[in-house]
Amino acid sequence: MKETQIAGIAFTDDTDRTNTDPYIIANFGPEGSGKTRFPLTGPDVTAVVPLERKSYFTIDKMARELGKHILRPSEAAVDKLIVNPRKVDMLVADVESKNGKLGAEELNKRVQAVVKSYFRDHLHRVNDTIYALLDRADVRVVCVDTFGQYASHVKFATYGYDDKLIRVAGKLVRSNQEMNQELIDVLNGFSRYGKYMVLCHKHKDEYEGSGDNSKATGKLTWEGFRYLGNHTNVIIEHEVNRKWDPNSKEESRSGWHWRLNIKRCQRNPELEGPAGVGVLVDEVITLAGLVQVVDPEADIADLL
Repeated sequence: MKETQIAGIAFTDDTDRTNTDPYIIANFGPEGSGKTRFPLTGPDVTAVVPLERKSYFTIDKMARELGKHILRPSEAAVDKLIVNPRKVDMLVADVESKNGKLGAEELNKRVQAVVKSYFRDHLHRVNDTIYALLDRADVRVVCVDTFGQYASHVKFATYGYDDKLIRVAGKLVRSNQEMNQELIDVLNGFSRYGKYMVLCHKHKDEYEGSGDNSKATGKLTWEGFRYLGNHTNVIIEHEVNRKWDPNSKEESRSGWHWRLNIKRCQRNPELEGPAGVGVLVDEVITLAGLVQVVDPEADIADLL
């Protein structure tokens, strides 16, 4: 390996390096499909940052079943990481009651300033928590549940409850440029820690086209940051077979109960498409199993 200093930065010709750095993984799927369980199949210690109250029940239940050592906020700390919509409403109502004589445009500016301030303060707390966990030597995996919720909070912290509109080709269109850049910077920041990150998402129907020309594809996709595939290593979809019955003789009922599909994969693009469907099923749906599918030459001993 040859190393050369260029503009004060070391460059190398090490093209034989094995690509086994920890992954940033995004997952999505319907309720009960195993999204929150998945990061708990990794090595101890797993730290979870829940941004929704319902996450706590699943986290505690799965941790007991898997016998895992997890770190998650205590009951007393729940409200520090979860948005309180009533508090936001009260802040908005207070601004409106104190500024009732203002014009509609000026009043709206003050309301949106309060909304942005609330969500920006909230994000500072969440980010401080995530980075503190990434800094801990004993933490191997960090999960944000859900990152779609996190993306929504970035939007509100950037624009308030109003959309930002810009004129393109004579038409007003919604612009999320500042929000998108902030999310890209956050994801790039996660990658420098060398830890496994699992970013959970809810699902939604996938559409092709835009506006009146958009059509449902019949497939599902993740809810939240649309450019996630460009800034994560792999995106996985969790499926649950609602017809599953282990005692049935019908293949559609007695086959798999849970299934994992690879939707985006920068490390192994060949897995995008048919080759990525059903790569893991049921009890083999684990962090180690996913890494082995994506990179068959990876050493997964420390993930087991």
